[in-house]
Amino acid sequence: MAIWQFHIYFIPKKSLLNKYGQVPTQLSMDKESWNDYFQDSDLDQEPEFEDALTIRWWLDLNIKIDNFLPLLKTFGDIQSWTQNSDGLRSFGDTDTNDISVCFNDSTNIVEEVSCRLDLRQLDKNFIDKVLSLATQFDCLLMDRQGRLYQPSMIALFDTIKLSNANRFVGDPEKFLNDLSKGIVTPE
Repeated sequence: MAIWQFHIYFIPKKSLLNKYGQVPTQLSMDKESWNDYFQDSDLDQEPEFEDALTIRWWLDLNIKIDNFLPLLKTFGDIQSWTQNSDGLRSFGDTDTNDISVCFNDSTNIVEEVSCRLDLRQLDKNFIDKVLSLATQFDCLLMDRQGRLYQPSMIALFDTIKLSNANRFVGDPEKFLNDLSKGIVTPE
């Protein structure tokens, strides 16, 4: 992920209701466990902790990947490196805007959907498709801090304003200085 990209996760409301009995405003992100996982683990193994990124939110929807891919193809061409990869397909441009789906290779059931927006130059058409897809599957959107928000332009832009990607695009030198001083922490 490039520093100028804003990452979005699609979280189905149905799954939130099934897990919590209500729709929370924020989900837990266990950054310390992720740091340990990336430093000490065999990355082929699933993490042994639970947070918003380890839960397979899309399983409750029981959507086959073959039925979902035509929707993602409207976001751009498939990224060639994912064309034959196990359990992952990405569409669009890795340096600008893209959308990815993770799925179980055995069952072909969608497990996760996420996208990245290039904040250097916003693509309204891509953003409209993101919001439309989230609405179609009754999803909330989640940022890298675990904040959940409605799939609307206003809520998206309000959340983007809080992001490191936005801080970087607004003033790269200040952002990097603040990062090196610990004023800003990585997302």
